[in-house]
Amino acid sequence: MTCLILCTLEIASGCQPDWVRHAKGAFAIINSCSSLIDPEVLFFARSYFQSRTVFFRTTGCHDDLLDKDAERLLESKTGIDHGMDFFSQCTTLGLNYTDERTEIQPHFGCSLSLLDIIARATDLVGQKQKLRRNGCNSFFSEGEMMQRAMSLRSELDLLPKEHSPDSDYLTTCGECFRMAADLYLQLACDIPLTQPALQTLLAKLLDHIGKVIREDQERQLFPMWPLFLAGCLSTTDEDRVRVLNY
Repeated sequence: MTCLILCTLEIASGCQPDWVRHAKGAFAIINSCSSLIDPEVLFFARSYFQSRTVFFRTTGCHDDLLDKDAERLLESKTGIDHGMDFFSQCTTLGLNYTDERTEIQPHFGCSLSLLDIIARATDLVGQKQKLRRNGCNSFFSEGEMMQRAMSLRSELDLLPKEHSPDSDYLTTCGECFRMAADLYLQLACDIPLTQPALQTLLAKLLDHIGKVIREDQERQLFPMWPLFLAGCLSTTDEDRVRVLNY
């Protein structure tokens, strides 16, 4: 936990590169001494880095020509294997959080099940873009990709509504992430930004973000990924101004 706090401070202070070494040290401790670490602490540290890695990957900001190198870099920074989903990683560490999959995690603002859907949607988008870039896409592959995207949207629809029995603030934050995930999946289905239903959902997302990020609201979380996505999808100056104000 000390390593995690140290990494966070180093990232917040000009993103000092030492955080990478300290993060690798923290995961070396986890991998070597997991049986001696309190399961709650282990779960928190693992999910803390996992969630931020998942959201980072949605930006697509690493060099497309170096996908494997970028993936290895992320693995070295976070100690997380992207070939294994988060729940499988928990199992290998002797943790079982099946019952908590649909609960909002207070340290990043959404449920683990929702995070898993976002991660798989990112994998799908990456595969689709790679096929198109290399000219290897076909009617069959495009249809298969669409089917997978629609399946993920069905999974999202079947998830219990994001709700925290102890906090309206957390509930609203969870709803922000859920709406952002819905928008993200619509993009995975190649829905154009100007589509009315998409713009209606974007306006609703901005309204919910405004309930979480207010000057008179004590800051508990910052729904950065929903805000990032809202900025990417804003097509009018009015929406862009709202994002900038937030």
